[in-house]
Amino acid sequence: YKEDSSLTPIIPLNTTSCYKMFYDCCTLIQLDLSNFDTSNVVNMYCMFSDCKSLIQLDLSNFDTSKVINMRGMFYHCKVLIQLDLSHFDTSKVTTMYCMFCRCEALTQLDISSFNTSQVTDIRSMFAACEKLTTIYISDK
Repeated sequence: YKEDSSLTPIIPLNTTSCYKMFYDCCTLIQLDLSNFDTSNVVNMYCMFSDCKSLIQLDLSNFDTSKVINMRGMFYHCKVLIQLDLSHFDTSKVTTMYCMFCRCEALTQLDISSFNTSQVTDIRSMFAACEKLTTIYISDK
């Protein structure tokens, strides 16, 4: 993905990795991912990492049912103010290491729908989230 492109991002058919797909898109403010097919994706490692100007991100159409790696997915999205992950299927995810690390503007996060039964690494998941005061989780 090229940050200065006027094209809407489209994922190629049968793609299994979004490894650093939008990494370091420093001037990106929002993304239209409404037609983004992630049904075959297993790796979302640092997918939006270092998108330092990203304020809004609609991931409501994301299919995360096959994803194993969410490490650093939103790392250093420092002005991201809200994130709706209520529909995320995390039943196969094994690492969430640093997933929200340095999301400095987030004040609340609802991860109550997360299934973390396979997760083995959550180190630094919320590190340096200075304004994060509320995290909704489930007791499942």
